[in-house]
Amino acid sequence: MSVPRKLMWKISRFLWVLTACALCAACGMNLRPMPVVVSMSLSGVWQAPTAQRDAAIEQLRTALKQADEKQMRRERKRGGPGGGPGPGGMPGTGGPGSREKWEVRDERDQEQALLTAVVPPESFTVSQLAGRIDITPNAGARRSFTPGEPSTLVTIFGSFYIESGWQGDEFVVHSRDAQDGIEVVERYRKQMDGTLAIAITFSTKLMKEQQFKLVYRAS
Repeated sequence: MSVPRKLMWKISRFLWVLTACALCAACGMNLRPMPVVVSMSLSGVWQAPTAQRDAAIEQLRTALKQADEKQMRRERKRGGPGGGPGPGGMPGTGGPGSREKWEVRDERDQEQALLTAVVPPESFTVSQLAGRIDITPNAGARRSFTPGEPSTLVTIFGSFYIESGWQGDEFVVHSRDAQDGIEVVERYRKQMDGTLAIAITFSTKLMKEQQFKLVYRAS
């Protein structure tokens, strides 16, 4: 499966900011610095069933394939470059050319980076401290959040907004790139049976909104 090059370039730079910086920004979700129940804690080492993660990854791959097909149809409609000026100049009708092997390999790498960033890891550790929440995957960089403190990250690529905080008993991380329409919402909720549920919503301009949920057990 190939992933739209333009889409994946935008997603990959967005996710680089998302995973490397983990800042918080006001996005209008009315998130609070503290949960309704002050004693609510997400701290622990959490493990997800492999089957749940596999299903989420397959769902996202299918959505990427559909976005790819949509992008390819658009490119075919636009056609190739037109003829030169002057008599006899004919508009081009060619579609997109074949891609080099390195392009295919690069897109596959970007696809894997996307799946790794959007789908939560099999296991991770949450450290909930006073005024801060750290989420550390079993393999990868730690993400640190200060609930309720808004900020804006501006780079040479554009402006990125990440908001974190509490909605009732849910810890929410809302990340978006307004220019390119990329948006990820993560909702962490401690359930009555002691498990940790994570609901993910992911969308882009070229992709229908994707939702999936993983339930983690303490390990």
